[in-house]
Amino acid sequence: MSANSSQFAASPYRVFLSDVHGQGDVFDYLVQEKFGIVEKIVIDASEHDDSRAGVLRHYLLPRQRTVDAEYSAVSDVVIMMDLLLTFKNERRFWPVCVDAFVNCSWLLPVVDQCAIQAEVSEVDLEAVSRLDAFDRISVCNLIAESVHSLIAYRVQLVGDIFDRGASAPHIIDQLEKLPAVGIQWGNHDVLWMGAASGSLECIATAVRLCIRYGHVETLTDDYSIDLSDLATLAEQAYADDSCEQFMPLSDAAQWSQLQLAAMHKAVAMIQFKLEHHIVERNPDYSMESRLLLNKIDYTHGQISLQGETVDLIDSSLPTVNPHSPTSLTDAEWSVIEKLKQQFVGSERLQRHVNFLFANGSLVDSDGEYLLFHGCMPVDDDLEFLPAPVAGRQVTGRAMFDAFELQMRKAYSRRHSTSCKYLSDVAWYLWCGPNSPLFGKEQMTTFERYFIANKHFHKEGKNPYFDARNDANFVAKVAEELSGDAGSIIINGHVPVKLKAGESPRYANNQLLCIDGGFSQAYRSRTGAAGMVLIANDQSAQLFKLDAETAGFSFNEI
Repeated sequence: MSANSSQFAASPYRVFLSDVHGQGDVFDYLVQEKFGIVEKIVIDASEHDDSRAGVLRHYLLPRQRTVDAEYSAVSDVVIMMDLLLTFKNERRFWPVCVDAFVNCSWLLPVVDQCAIQAEVSEVDLEAVSRLDAFDRISVCNLIAESVHSLIAYRVQLVGDIFDRGASAPHIIDQLEKLPAVGIQWGNHDVLWMGAASGSLECIATAVRLCIRYGHVETLTDDYSIDLSDLATLAEQAYADDSCEQFMPLSDAAQWSQLQLAAMHKAVAMIQFKLEHHIVERNPDYSMESRLLLNKIDYTHGQISLQGETVDLIDSSLPTVNPHSPTSLTDAEWSVIEKLKQQFVGSERLQRHVNFLFANGSLVDSDGEYLLFHGCMPVDDDLEFLPAPVAGRQVTGRAMFDAFELQMRKAYSRRHSTSCKYLSDVAWYLWCGPNSPLFGKEQMTTFERYFIANKHFHKEGKNPYFDARNDANFVAKVAEELSGDAGSIIINGHVPVKLKAGESPRYANNQLLCIDGGFSQAYRSRTGAAGMVLIANDQSAQLFKLDAETAGFSFNEI
């Protein structure tokens, strides 16, 4: 468990979100809007008094504001002052509030009587009544600004900051500035953490995903990774190849679509070869079925899969030696080794990965909430499956802890030539069959590129996901991972099809899946632009973010 374990309950508000996937515009909106906490304040008020909620909504949510004159009564000021006093008495951040008033001399009579005096516990109606309508509106606006500045919260990000979108580095920069942050690593996060630890397989995969999803600038601009050697290899190997199956989703300033497609194919082939190496040196991973380059008939452009002989839709593989298909060419070795030097040497990437290690873990709990990104791997009988970690088969909570320890060891020894295979653990967490972050039987990347029949694209999900409505099973998982069978489990990883009526709540609300599709790539599936769970000591609300013409809006689920 990480050093910051069990601290995420310390702030008055806890904000939970997952699978941001580099969607910087949404994350910036969340930071600006205090992650929807103000919405929760208003909703909590509306449960007791509709008129009070209207005043709070008007001043605290200015984007929903109507006409100021409608909210200039003495009673409106009283409502706002009462909220301010609540923050004073319950949040203990009063000095910041006073600072918001001291430069407004014309308000000092009200401030003196209603704010600064520590012993004051209610609003001085006489002082408020002496203000005219304009001043009352000004007081309310100042209070609203103060309340925004006084909101204390902790953000818990339940995995997958990286990939899909282009702004993962910007998001981590933003997270570094927030007052309190906890992170449970997702499969996309450990991929980049493994790359920063020197894993060649993770590096090749991270580069491939950046090219595929059209955000090469994450590599080149944000992390100063030079792709010119990869571009040269691609140009030499695929000059006469359309690379049709490898067209990226968008252009990059430096290269054309065709150049990027060739780079995409070149690094994909490096990845597939390296994966053979990692499976062969880790027989306990039990992933021999993924050694696909050995199953290809290079003369006829076919592959043997699941007892069938299947045609490849792309059999142009000039960098593959049919007699030794998993051997990298000299040019490929040069490309991947230079990329490794850059990943391990990238100052900004290393700072970001340091942040993930310092503020993150695979699992965390506080007695009320239990957080982990993907699943607890189980068999068809819902018994916990073992996973291979450092030569041992480990199950349950011990598996999470062992994986995390190996991740930390690999990163701490990233400059050691004698420990270069420690980072294999990151690759297994990315795509291993019993990885708690992956939750599938296999990752069929090769098949999706080279085989048309979608039957061979199926990856097979772990039984955990179909058992999430089984209350006994969920309690069993909670007991194993937190020591408390009643802990509320919060997962991400699997986008919830909200628009199709799928609920994010399982097992009588003991398990919540809060992947609402922050990424543009998932919004057509979820019908939302993400989900946010906000909790304090009194209650918890789950919001979905809806994308609108002018931005985003919070709507309670």
